[in-house]
Amino acid sequence: MQLTGFKRLLRGCTESTSWDACLEAGMAAYERRDYADAEERLLAALKLAEAFGLEDRRVVTTRNSLAETYRALGSYDDAVSLGHRALDLREQVLSVQPIRTSPTA
Repeated sequence: MQLTGFKRLLRGCTESTSWDACLEAGMAAYERRDYADAEERLLAALKLAEAFGLEDRRVVTTRNSLAETYRALGSYDDAVSLGHRALDLREQVLSVQPIRTSPTA
């Protein structure tokens, strides 16, 4: 099988692997505190998610997970940037309403 994009889309995460499997592998690596592996797998998951369209909920989920991974790696600028993009997209895609701080009449 020939891979395009990433030279190696990751041990166990290839273009024929489902987004769910890559995300799960990335989250498992995160839980093991293997943040470098988590980053690679989540980048592969993001590439797969973006194939569904940039406004797909999978893109939001993956960007959020990747932002948290960047935070754990100490890449704070990347974490903040990606986190903001994930939040902006979430608000757009999922139509998240602002939290109300007082009851309405």
